[in-house]
This record gives sequence, structure tokens and C-alpha cells, in this order.
Amino acid sequence: MSILQLSPVKIGQAGVQPSSYKMLTKDNLAAIMVAGYLKQGTGGQFFVKNDLIEVIYNYGTPTATNVELYVSIDTNGVITLNVDLPGGLGTAAFKNASDNTKPTVSSVSGATVLNHVAKFSDTSGTVTDGGVLGTAAAKAASDNTKATLASVSAATTAGHVATFSDTAGTVQDGGALGQAAFKGVSDNTKANVSSVFGATVVGNVLQASDVNGTVQDSGFSAANIQNVDNIIANVEASGIGGTGLTYTVPVPRLTASSIVTATLQVASNGAAAINTCTPALNAFTVKFTADPGLNSVIQYVCVVSAQ
Repeated sequence: MSILQLSPVKIGQAGVQPSSYKMLTKDNLAAIMVAGYLKQGTGGQFFVKNDLIEVIYNYGTPTATNVELYVSIDTNGVITLNVDLPGGLGTAAFKNASDNTKPTVSSVSGATVLNHVAKFSDTSGTVTDGGVLGTAAAKAASDNTKATLASVSAATTAGHVATFSDTAGTVQDGGALGQAAFKGVSDNTKANVSSVFGATVVGNVLQASDVNGTVQDSGFSAANIQNVDNIIANVEASGIGGTGLTYTVPVPRLTASSIVTATLQVASNGAAAINTCTPALNAFTVKFTADPGLNSVIQYVCVVSAQ
């Protein structure tokens, strides 16, 4: 320790603090501010909390500098000299010193990051780094008219919809509009919105692929659908009689990829029903669960594409 001079400038009245001192030292500022550098009795002086010391450090060198320090004393009586910002602005001991029109001036606790929001860390006006705007710690900081500010969980993709990932207002990437998870989002007057299963071809007709509203490509071009036959035909005894359980119906332009539906309208054997209906070239075949009997009637509808 290289204190050359320590003398009081003005001593406060009895019981009134702080007192002021002047000090010359060859030590640098870092050394001066180490706890215990200044001790009671140095230069014949007795120090109390918040005493002010005007110091010229690095005295006798080209880097000699003036600084004002204030005294803090811990419970063990160890003295530490602290930098007093101009007018006391921002330091905990001098919060009230810089603006008499304001009750306090905030000091900062801990490190801060550029563009982060600030939050109070106590009821005395001290602030600390509150993180990036939108994180959970800062959700309520930006708009007092809103209950929360949504933060984003994980990565997002432009054009995707957002969904809530918790009840606190956090949002996440919900994928492309139309996926199964978002069927109910686009029209409140409808129960759901159709999503598409598999690839589609421009101009083809869509058909339902499940009972939830999902659609898929039917494989038929709307421009090529030529006609729809709705024909009631009598099933002849020669086609059904005896042990015959199948019946073939000729339909021109029918192919194996055509759409055919058939129902058994009249049957003398009430236990009989249509089991399968299979389209083929220029005809389709129905298979019964039992012989429907003489004079039975089927009704069928075919969607026939142009050939």
C-alpha cells in the first residue's frame, strides 16, 4: 500500500455524515478498491459508512487520475472503497441523489445483454436482465393491456400455422394448414376441413378416403366422365337358378377401374344379399351370399369413362 497522504477536507457535524477526505496514492484503482486496502486509523482518521474520499491514484505517473470513492464497511469492520458515479447516479447508496423529482433511480444487478428487456429484482427499484422479449420471464412485460405475450417454443417455418403448446400462451409450429391436427381451424360453420391423402392430378375427381373428411384422388378425370347408367334389370332363372350364386351384367365401355354399385331390390329368398360387385371389361359380376331365387331384381349404377 502506497498512500502518500490522507487528510480530511470537511468533517460533518456530530452525528451527521458523510465526511470528506483527500487521498494521494501511487497504487492503481483496482488495488485501491480491494476490500481491506483502507483500514481504520490510516492517516489518523476514523471512517464511517458513506464517507467520501477524493483520490488521486497512480500519483507521480503520467496516468495519474482523480476519482471519488465512497466507504462501505461490512459487519466485520472491513472497509471497501467503491466507485461513486457522477452525482451518485445508479449506485445503491445514492439512489435518491440524482433526481429530486423521482423517488428512486434504478441500479442494475448482474450482467445485461443488448436488446433484452429489464425487470425489477426487488421492491427498491433495482433492475436485472429479463431475457429476450417473448420468453417466459418477460411475457407480461410488453403490454399491460394483455394478460400474456406469447413466446415461441422450438423452430418455426414460414407459412405454417401456430398452435398453443401450454396454457401460459406459448406457441409452437403447427405444420401446414390442412393437416389432420388442424381440420377444424378454418371455418367455424363447418365441422371440419378436408385434408388430402396422397398425390393428386389436376382435373381428377376427388373421393372420400375416410369418414373424417379426408379426400384422395379418384383416378378419374372429370372431363372424361361420359355417362351414368341407372338400370333396373331382371335376374333370369338361367343365370341364378340351382346353385348359381353369381350374375354378370353387360355394360358397354365398362372397365375394371370403373365405379359400380349394386343392390338387391327384390328376392324370393329373403336371406340372400349381394356380397361383392366386381367391374370388368364391358360387364360387371355380382356375387350373392345365397341363391336369391327366380324373378329377383337388382339395381345398379355405373360410372363409365370414355374409351
